Amino acid sequence: MSDDGSTLEMPLFTEQAELDAVLSMIQERPFIDRENIFLMGTSMGDAVSAITAADHKDEIKGAVLLYPAFAMADVVIRFLVLS
Repeated sequence: MSDDGSTLEMPLFTEQAELDAVLSMIQERPFIDRENIFLMGTSMGDAVSAITAADHKDEIKGAVLLYPAFAMADVVIRFLVLS
């Protein structure tokens, strides 16, 4: 995180941006079944996958979430309130 405490540089948001880029890239591949794209993650990757799936409801068919770190949302909210 930067010294100014920018929430845009928090790992949760940077990883979501990276997953958005991956999603865009794979959707361009001719061998991908665009009707059956699933996300999978563990721990914080679950939170990233869940947020990304929610942002891409028409593109993501489902998600497999193993050991989700959904408490990350609470951490982000506390960070935003305390900054």
